[in-house]
Amino acid sequence: MNPKCQNGDKSCRTIFRQLGEVTGAGTWRHWRDERLPEGLLETAKSRFNKLLLFFILLWSLAALPRLTVCIFGGSLPAAFPNKITAHLYVFVPLAVVTVLLYLWSKRKETAPKLVADLALGYMVVLAFGLSLWRHGFPWTQTFPRDWSMIGVVILAFSALIPNTRRKTFLAVLITALMDPLGLWINVTVNDMPWPEPGSLGHLFGPTGVAVVFGLFISSVVFSMGREIQRARQMGAYKLVEPLGRGGMGEVWRAEHQRLARPSAVKLIPPELLAHGSAESALTIQRRFEREARATAMLESENTIQVYDFGVTDDGTLYYVMELLDGLDLEELVQKHGPLPAGRVVALLRQVCESLAEAHADGLVHRDIKPANIYLCRRGLRYDVVKVLDFGLVRQAENRDVKLTAADRIAGSPAFMAPEAATGLPTADHRLDIYSLGCVAYWLLTGKLVYEGDTPMQMLVAHASQQAPALSEHTELDVPAGLESLIHDCLQKNPDDRPASAGELGLRLGELAIPAWKSQQAEHWWRLHHPKTARHAPV
Repeated sequence: MNPKCQNGDKSCRTIFRQLGEVTGAGTWRHWRDERLPEGLLETAKSRFNKLLLFFILLWSLAALPRLTVCIFGGSLPAAFPNKITAHLYVFVPLAVVTVLLYLWSKRKETAPKLVADLALGYMVVLAFGLSLWRHGFPWTQTFPRDWSMIGVVILAFSALIPNTRRKTFLAVLITALMDPLGLWINVTVNDMPWPEPGSLGHLFGPTGVAVVFGLFISSVVFSMGREIQRARQMGAYKLVEPLGRGGMGEVWRAEHQRLARPSAVKLIPPELLAHGSAESALTIQRRFEREARATAMLESENTIQVYDFGVTDDGTLYYVMELLDGLDLEELVQKHGPLPAGRVVALLRQVCESLAEAHADGLVHRDIKPANIYLCRRGLRYDVVKVLDFGLVRQAENRDVKLTAADRIAGSPAFMAPEAATGLPTADHRLDIYSLGCVAYWLLTGKLVYEGDTPMQMLVAHASQQAPALSEHTELDVPAGLESLIHDCLQKNPDDRPASAGELGLRLGELAIPAWKSQQAEHWWRLHHPKTARHAPV
């Protein structure tokens, strides 16, 4: 539904948003975050290669007669300034650039995304050459009367070479500006007369119309490609909409084709693997598979559940996991402030349940932080914790350098144990205990244990400085027993910390702190997240 204008005031933003609803263009904020759908990348590369072949033939036919005149003698066209043929100065360079670009872009190892971007650059170069050729004649009041070919170029590239709307928008505008730029260059360099002001509309009007239609066509092509991408199949699952993007791929909301069960699909597109060397691609693939297998083997209710894992026909790696409805602990504290001690204890005990199983199976998470601990509703239960992102998980006995060396200083500096920050090979599951202590500090105070302007400053602080007391960072009443236990988790020496996640969970349960009851959790969710809350059946 179109946004309503208040008080009859239609701002540019409102008009632009209404146009976006018609064309599927969205808003400029959405344009900044969009990516060219994977299916269109290969299409763009293939079509651009064919288009380059056409231009090679065209420029060769245009330049060959003029080259013959220059080599074997003859008269040059008198219509061109300074007796220099624009064909020789324009079409020959364009032919050379086109040939080189074609030979490079048709290589298999050339990334389709880069080819799609270079196609827009070639459109600008092509328009510049056509503009120099068009305006390279002496001006009269009746010449030229032909329509600019730049408009045809804009329409052709917008329809045939798909790209993101933001990049196409900028490239089309720059391409259109090549027309007046070519006129200015020829007038200035060749001392030619300016055309009559009344003829400017005829000279540049068609190009302006082509810009509008070109942007519309490009937006439609992009929207259609996005719909095709959403319909991509990951096994028995259909991708619906993107949920997030990170260094290890993308996460999509998905639905099972027959069960209609909402799920989350984490995937690595083939183009991500193609950007690096074959060895780096293999390493990413092995890490991704390791994450899926490590998560799938864990059965704790407080660990994200994995349903499926596989590879599509186009080489996309993916695994399917349960779709969570809620928010992570980082967002929780940022939006609602520090939590009461009873709730913090309830959440930490659930994290300990997940980590205890992982540690018992010889798995170390290595990236415990608020953003990787999700708080959600499951059925009629509220404040259910799910531990996410086992992408940096490592088996205690695994010393595969190819898999662990790049991750040796991996994780989040604000929540990293001293032995992880210094890369000690003897680091074990107790580094997760330290990180969980940092998470507890964050939940109770809303502040990090150590502040720093750079990640390196944080790492140095974790390795060398004693953790400040909780009372220094909060005015809330933190029970002495809980503060002491968190202090134990933050010890520099792993031997001084709780020996295991199971032991930490038991000590949390023994604290004399009023429990966070299910009724309190349900009331909180109904108050702050009513859409997520669910009424129990009568």
